[in-house]
Amino acid sequence: MTSKTDSTFVAPQAPCGRWTRRGLLAATLGLTALTLTVPATALSQTDNYPERPIYLVIPYPPGGGIDIVGRPLAEKMSKILGADVIVDHRGGASGSIAMQHVARAAPDGYTLVLALNTQMAVNPALYKNLAYHPIRDFEPVALLGAAPYVLVVNPSLPVHSVQDLVKVAKEQPGKLNYASSGTGSGAHLAAEVLKRDAGIDLVHIPHKATAMGVRDVMAGEAHMMFVTFGTVAGHIEAGTLRPIAVSSAQRAAIAPELPTVAEAGFPGFDVGAWYSIFAPAGTPKPIIDKLNAAIRQVLADDEYRDRLARDAIALSGSSPEELRDYLQDEVTKWAKVVQDSGAQLD
Repeated sequence: MTSKTDSTFVAPQAPCGRWTRRGLLAATLGLTALTLTVPATALSQTDNYPERPIYLVIPYPPGGGIDIVGRPLAEKMSKILGADVIVDHRGGASGSIAMQHVARAAPDGYTLVLALNTQMAVNPALYKNLAYHPIRDFEPVALLGAAPYVLVVNPSLPVHSVQDLVKVAKEQPGKLNYASSGTGSGAHLAAEVLKRDAGIDLVHIPHKATAMGVRDVMAGEAHMMFVTFGTVAGHIEAGTLRPIAVSSAQRAAIAPELPTVAEAGFPGFDVGAWYSIFAPAGTPKPIIDKLNAAIRQVLADDEYRDRLARDAIALSGSSPEELRDYLQDEVTKWAKVVQDSGAQLD
């Protein structure tokens, strides 16, 4: 996977979006119109921003993989902006609790959210009565980057490739199962995309946490799982899990010997987790731009990049306008995946 932190946006490898001049122009005009409606007194208050601590909301409990991205980001932004950036964990309901909190916060730049594609693109299709709207209720700040999933199996399973897996699944329909960190999670939907593309029948075993699913696969209670590299690197090294493929369009730099699912005969397969920063809708553009510039500076930091690279997280960066356009494409993409999976939550 490649990454870039200069002024040219590179869509993350997992997954990638499409850009149109019309979409980018619409996003830009929308932001311009929003700025023009902000009272002059409010705009003058942005000159000294930030004057107090900024809260970076993480929509999961402490200790999850997203902390690898969020905590060092907050520390480095604090130094750049000259104000504390405090991590605020608000887990529950696939991140919906945190998203609703941020959507209702004052649009003054002091409440931000580090969101995954789960919150911004999957939940709108998964939940019948979602308490927030991913586009209407938030102001894009910056796309950080993306991470692929690695498909791991229990070593006792006679499977060493995606082709082997598909063969066994077709010979024994409904006999193989896969673990996930819950219905609608990235791990769940990655497997659903594979089921759809390969025309195979796999049984879903959802868990409350990623670690529980990983333990089930190692114990043989589940046969396989899509999971981020950082979560299972030690188990792969110890031989208690066998990796057979990565979910991104290109091979992962951390494990270049692993083929992609696309290489196994499923072109276009490109699924993963992407990380982004959003503010409440109506946050003044000068504040959004200042935050975007600070985030780009963090993404260019070698220490930060190297730390995330160890977990196969490729940094990208974007303008607020590019993230808005990208999000619109992702909402459409994941709506189709959720519909095909049949998953639905109240």
